[in-house]
Amino acid sequence: MISAQQNKQEEKELLLVFIDLQGQRTMTFNDFDKGFDLFINKEATEQEYIQLVDICTKTFSSISYQIKEILKMHQFELIKQIQQLEKTKLEKVVKYQSLMTETVYGQVDYSQDISNVKKELEELKMEINEKIQDLHCILADEYSD
Repeated sequence: MISAQQNKQEEKELLLVFIDLQGQRTMTFNDFDKGFDLFINKEATEQEYIQLVDICTKTFSSISYQIKEILKMHQFELIKQIQQLEKTKLEKVVKYQSLMTETVYGQVDYSQDISNVKKELEELKMEINEKIQDLHCILADEYSD
């Protein structure tokens, strides 16, 4: 039988793994953004961008799988909320990149839509960061040794 202390320690370890995965996800988003900027500014080819998208997609998929495994072991509500926000963020990033690509390479100027999506992305990032900060506070308050 698992003691309350062992259970608490396992929960703490799962939260720490999640925080590490979240850091990896943030770095992958940064790489994705930088790669898109290179592509949109014609400093990278379409093929290079497609390769980057493939790498980032695989990384995001792996991170998502690992987080789902954490949630199978323990139903952390805060992690579920962060996951949903990250999903929405990824959808907004794809929308932003589509609008930018059409504006730069296509026939239509979506500048206003791009501005709105960028604002939504910034709000999402702030909300995610607040939830991550909440998670750090929970770790400090409830799981300190």
